[in-house]
Amino acid sequence: LYPVELNLVRNGDIDAIAFSSTAEVSAFLQMVEESKDYQNCAICESRRYAIACFGPYTAANAHDLGLKVDIVAEDFSSFKGFAKAMGEFFSAN
Repeated sequence: LYPVELNLVRNGDIDAIAFSSTAEVSAFLQMVEESKDYQNCAICESRRYAIACFGPYTAANAHDLGLKVDIVAEDFSSFKGFAKAMGEFFSAN
């Protein structure tokens, strides 16, 4: 369905997958075609990129759908807070 995006995920050519809504999380999980794709981004401790969520509601739903969320914006009133949370995460790691 999404060969470019799926290949980026499979090859580890991204630093983070950012979600601003539960609908985006669901769409992503529908995009992955094999369990190894899902495990690489969501379950496996050796995955090569972070899962970021715009706020606590999206993070809670992503968690309920099986994703391990690494980044949650504390200030989710705008994307500035989301970008700040991602910047802080990557500065520390």
